[in-house]
Amino acid sequence: MDSPGPNNAVRGPEARALLVTAPSAATIPFSTLLAVYAITPVLLLLAAADYLFFNGAIRSVLPAHPEDVFLFALLFNIPHAVASFFSFADKEYLSFYRSKLFLVYLCC
Repeated sequence: MDSPGPNNAVRGPEARALLVTAPSAATIPFSTLLAVYAITPVLLLLAAADYLFFNGAIRSVLPAHPEDVFLFALLFNIPHAVASFFSFADKEYLSFYRSKLFLVYLCC
């Protein structure tokens, strides 16, 4: 059966069946997941460059104590951590990515 388009649109019960059986979840490629975690080596390089070349100029403008950014953490980090927990704790997600996530956690 051809895919529905402007010239061969599916009508009637067939259209309803297509709507019900269409995939409802998008997949994320493993390379995209790794790209999200690529920020760690980038930040390590930035910290090394700050120490070696900029004499700590970047570090001097950052807060000295974590308590100084408490409101930021409360508003942005906590909701993100809770949402991530529920995303990663999904049974289907874990069953599909279990071996790949295990390899990522071993490397880090």
